[in-house]
Amino acid sequence: MKKAWKPSELPPIPEAGQKVKKSGPIFGIFFAVAAIMLALFSPDLIGVWRIHDGSAASVPFFDRDVLLHYAPLLCGLAALAILKDSVRLIAQRRSGRLLAFHIAMTILITTLACLMLADDALWNPTFIADLAAASPLPSSGDGYDTLVSVWPRLNGLLVNVLLVYALVDIVLEFMAWFRSKTPSSAKASQKPLL
Repeated sequence: MKKAWKPSELPPIPEAGQKVKKSGPIFGIFFAVAAIMLALFSPDLIGVWRIHDGSAASVPFFDRDVLLHYAPLLCGLAALAILKDSVRLIAQRRSGRLLAFHIAMTILITTLACLMLADDALWNPTFIADLAAASPLPSSGDGYDTLVSVWPRLNGLLVNVLLVYALVDIVLEFMAWFRSKTPSSAKASQKPLL
């Protein structure tokens, strides 16, 4: 004999704040796939472009051979990023476990990416000379001197930018999780700050 069910036995419908928007993880998966394809198959496209007299020339940021040496790490980073976003798509709602997973994956991905970007051998050693040969910029003066002084420090600057991005991502995800845990009645009873 089947028991009659009651609507009260159904699980509660999650509030809109608890749901993970699908657009973020889908964009993250798309970006990870596009970035890995570009890095592995066309690394020369990642650089400074000069269009002159109808022809385009690229001065790549990365040393192609060293970048291809990092191919397994790049594939691993892409796989981890896709896994992180896929779990968010599957879970569909915010939870403490999803937040912990997001934080752990963000820290792991950021650490591995920073280790790779900190390697001086990854960067094109002839970038300045190639750029000077490909552009009409003079090989002396303030602009050239600035470029020469910034180029060796670029990997450190990118590592810092990546660390700040990861920190902001973790803080925003924590805030979204925290807001999703605040009951609707408490949100409605809060007075505006202004």
